[in-house]
Amino acid sequence: MEDNQKTDTGYDYTLLIPTLLLLCFGLIMTYSASSFLAAHRYGDSYFFLKRQATFCVMGLFCLILAKNIPTRFYQNFIYPILIFSFGLLVLVLIPGLGVKVGGASRWLHLAGFSFQPSELAKLSLAFFLAYSMAKKGPDMAIFSKGFLPHLIVTGLFMGLILVQPDLGSCIIIGAWLVLILFVGGVKIWHLAGLALCSLPAIFWLIWRADYRLKRWWAFLNPWEDPQGLGFQIIHSFLAFGSGGFWGLGLGNSKQKL
Repeated sequence: MEDNQKTDTGYDYTLLIPTLLLLCFGLIMTYSASSFLAAHRYGDSYFFLKRQATFCVMGLFCLILAKNIPTRFYQNFIYPILIFSFGLLVLVLIPGLGVKVGGASRWLHLAGFSFQPSELAKLSLAFFLAYSMAKKGPDMAIFSKGFLPHLIVTGLFMGLILVQPDLGSCIIIGAWLVLILFVGGVKIWHLAGLALCSLPAIFWLIWRADYRLKRWWAFLNPWEDPQGLGFQIIHSFLAFGSGGFWGLGLGNSKQKL
């Protein structure tokens, strides 16, 4: 990490190039999916494309700015940001502060803006895990030093997110936790044990919540509820059926995934 601070002044092109390609692809899909609605509602078929492109430019500017800030600067704020994001997750669960949408308290509304603290939690956890694993190095292979502390910290965050409830975000965080731990040098049987414990827990969480169970059955057989939970899946089939793998071409599609 110290060598990186002193000598690395370029970009990781194996990461940058795919990111830019995905960015361009996303802009094309934004236009393809929204041109008709934008023309009908705003009189400008490029309305959503322009708005999304503006956000992309802002994001690229932030990327360049962040790249030129020394790594040590971020290290000074890792734990404060981690604690701050944990506190926001607690605030979401307090009646009157957390905004309930569809029976779930996942949003905070502050100073005229609404945002999901779980998104900040993902970022803060990524910073924390990378920093902590880089410091521990070979000790990552030791259960009590490498595997257990990171599992406990991440588990606390996942517990608060699960209470909201937001099982999807928990699964995403858990998946990249396993990936990061694997790359960081944690022994494979530690991860295997975690997976063996996690999978039954996930199925139990799905089974005990009626709405999750209905979504699961709709995924397995969407034709049982074609106008409800199975609607999007069925229309995904129709999109593939009419357009095939490569689609009908930009502006010629009849369905969007």
